[in-house]
Amino acid sequence: MGMFQPIARNIWMKRIYHTFLGGPMVRGASRLIATAEQEPQELMNGGIPDRQIVVRRNGIERARGIPQPGPLS
Repeated sequence: MGMFQPIARNIWMKRIYHTFLGGPMVRGASRLIATAEQEPQELMNGGIPDRQIVVRRNGIERARGIPQPGPLS
């Protein structure tokens, strides 16, 4: 659960990390990459300006259906 907003497991450790290491790194970044739909809003709620957030989806998309059996080409 390495999300920007600590929500599960070891929340206090994540808060310590954000205070001393993660926070300065995020504030100094020119861009932050969000890969899930909820991440841009979480980053903006955390004080990150919208202009610094870039949405880049993970490379895997859900299949629209099961392909018909046939020869491999």
